[in-house]
Amino acid sequence: MTGITGVGEGAHTLFAAGLKENQAAEHLLRQVLLKTRFEVYPHRDTRHQQLCLRSQQWEKGWAKNKGLVDKFATFEEEDAMFEAEVEMERRSSFLPMLLLVCLIAAIGGMVAYVVIQVRSKTPLTAEQASGIVTAALQGPGPAIIHFRSGLVTSSVAEKPGDPNYRLLQKAGIVKLANAPRGATLVAVTPGGERLLTGIPGFKKWKETDGTFSYQVPLAQRQLVNIANIAMNGVNNAKVEYTWKWAPNQLGEVFDAGGPLVKGFSLWDRQTLINKYEAAFYNATPTRATLPLARTDRGWKVSAE
Repeated sequence: MTGITGVGEGAHTLFAAGLKENQAAEHLLRQVLLKTRFEVYPHRDTRHQQLCLRSQQWEKGWAKNKGLVDKFATFEEEDAMFEAEVEMERRSSFLPMLLLVCLIAAIGGMVAYVVIQVRSKTPLTAEQASGIVTAALQGPGPAIIHFRSGLVTSSVAEKPGDPNYRLLQKAGIVKLANAPRGATLVAVTPGGERLLTGIPGFKKWKETDGTFSYQVPLAQRQLVNIANIAMNGVNNAKVEYTWKWAPNQLGEVFDAGGPLVKGFSLWDRQTLINKYEAAFYNATPTRATLPLARTDRGWKVSAE
């Protein structure tokens, strides 16, 4: 029995030693193969390391770019939200402003309507009538005298032998002298030149025949007062007023009631009044009427 046990232990010892030898041999073989691979194919390990390095770099770059993209997307979302808020604020502020403008327009329209209605029912005042009548009196313009100086030949338009030239001579404004072929030499005196040039509206120009033409105002129509305003309904009125002539120095010469004109014959006086603007410039003011009508732009002279 003891012999059998010894044989078993010896066999176990030999098996364990053989196993250790096999493991050592296997480890040695593995070291040899690994060394051989590194020696025969060294470039494979380098390439593998490069690929790994590039892969790591790409992953880092992608992670960085992805972060930027995420930030950019976040900025876009915030910008869109900001624009939306601005638009909402603009709309919210525009609506009250629009309502305010509409309210102001409505109030303005109402006020204008009330003013128009009140004016449409307000009678014509003396102040309004005064401005309209004054404009109507000045419309025709002043009374004006025309004559020429120089060698004046009688024609249809100009007759130096008529009483207007003789009246100017009596007033010391011109001197008359007979000239050959029925012409008349008309010379303006220095005093006459001063008087004429001092009158507003005076004009003088040279004609083609060498003579000089004179255009001189004599008198202006002037409103004295508004005597009465008679309303005919709401939009029509009849204005009664008085007016007079306001003569200047030359107008005093051509006053039909003055001493110079009265010194002429009846025929010559009528000629002066009918053809040469002589008139009763200092007479009593004249009474007249003027019909007016209300329009959209105020009171105007009526065609009636």
